Amino acid sequence: MERGKTQSSARRTDKPRPTTLAGRLRRFLPVIAIPELLVVLVLVVISLAGIMFASGTMGALPATIATAWMVLNLAPVVLSDVTVSLLPLLPAMGLVAVIAYRVRRAVRTKVSVIDLAVLLACTLFVPVVLTLIAWVMLWDAAKVFDLSPPPVWEALARTLLLHLIAYVLGLGRRLWRAVARHYRLPAQLVDGAVDAGFFFRRMAVVALVVMAGLLLFGWGRQVQMAESFDSFGGGEITGLLLTSLLYLPNAVIAMVAVLLGGEFVAGEASASLFSVHLVPLPPMPLFALIPGEVSQWAPVLLLVAGALASWQAARSRPSLVQAVGAGLGATLAAAAGAYLAGGELGWYGNTGPTVWLAALLAGAWVGVIGVGTSLILGLLERRTTALDAEPAEEDVEEQEPEEESQEEAAEAEEEESQEEAAEAEEEESQEEAAEAEEEEEEEEDAEEETDDVDGDEEVDEESGVESKEDEEDEQDDEREEEEEKDAEDGGEDEGIEKDERR
Repeated sequence: MERGKTQSSARRTDKPRPTTLAGRLRRFLPVIAIPELLVVLVLVVISLAGIMFASGTMGALPATIATAWMVLNLAPVVLSDVTVSLLPLLPAMGLVAVIAYRVRRAVRTKVSVIDLAVLLACTLFVPVVLTLIAWVMLWDAAKVFDLSPPPVWEALARTLLLHLIAYVLGLGRRLWRAVARHYRLPAQLVDGAVDAGFFFRRMAVVALVVMAGLLLFGWGRQVQMAESFDSFGGGEITGLLLTSLLYLPNAVIAMVAVLLGGEFVAGEASASLFSVHLVPLPPMPLFALIPGEVSQWAPVLLLVAGALASWQAARSRPSLVQAVGAGLGATLAAAAGAYLAGGELGWYGNTGPTVWLAALLAGAWVGVIGVGTSLILGLLERRTTALDAEPAEEDVEEQEPEEESQEEAAEAEEEESQEEAAEAEEEESQEEAAEAEEEEEEEEDAEEETDDVDGDEEVDEESGVESKEDEEDEQDDEREEEEEKDAEDGGEDEGIEKDERR
């Protein structure tokens, strides 16, 4: 089983990537088109069920489908000259999650920058085409029904922003870091934007807790609001609660903006941590959360944003570039969230968090605290490095006298050894001189002895010569005597022979 999965994944990986525009479109266009068309199909089913449930005419089906698409993409809806652009975020968040998931699957394998550009074009092109089709359908339905197409630029802007957010989230941190490196931008900017995302997640949790506290301590306002619906049945109450659930992300974003120090407005009404000014608001549970007056301790909640920003900065230990990236990311995220979470609410006018103030405060909390933390950490590191270097210098200073004393001792030892060597050399020279003197004396004695020996030898030689001469004289004398004897003997022998002959 595992072997089969491995082989199939290997086949998917080994599949050559397209290098032409047509090939890239064949690869990436279905990634976005299929889920978008499925969403449209779901809207068709819901619209058809709604018309049948309300016993409406089937001629209103195209307008209903187009309106549902506009609502899903947070584009304004105009009914009876009443514009509603404050639309529920929960369905739009579901669409963003689906598109981001599809984008993530499309970039799991190796992709190029051109691939990412084509994927971005597909991500934005498909919903823009569908929005234009919906706008044309509403324009055509306006001839029959009491409705109007919204401003096309605003409808396209909200659709593009929503799908751009899905694309950004779908690529993920790793791929965005690679893109930054490709364009020679600091990858730490991406890390800073991720830190800003973590900050807003925690702020959203705190906002839910604060809203739960307002619901608990302001339960009387909820009861008073519910009493205005006594004439309605259970279905209307259920629809009201369901509508409040769909608008819950809008309320959370508005509460985050207030906790940052911003302001929530609903026409002439406004609410912040410092003041509340109310006018009659729509009878909805979320509007009933707003208290009639601000408690004295409410500004203390500003510490929550500062504490979370400080904790995030201390946890990530950002560099200066990363802190700046976090500030920029927080500013852009707050601006986009506040813009999409607010809008026109009929006769009330603009309703939602103040966009520019929310963006400015978010960037200030995250960016300023991040930059300050980065600078403080840098100073502490330098100080720690300096403190670590000081003991080393002291150790060196302490070691220097010891080394000097050791050097002096070594020099003294060397001097002593040199003196000893000099003394030894002097002794050796003296001994050599004494030996030389002794040798000279011995040589003189030896010369005298040799002189004596030579004289003796000369005497012996002379005496030897004289004795040899004497011996020779004696030998000559002996020879003469022998010759004479021989001569005498010979004469006698000759006389005898003669006698015998005779």
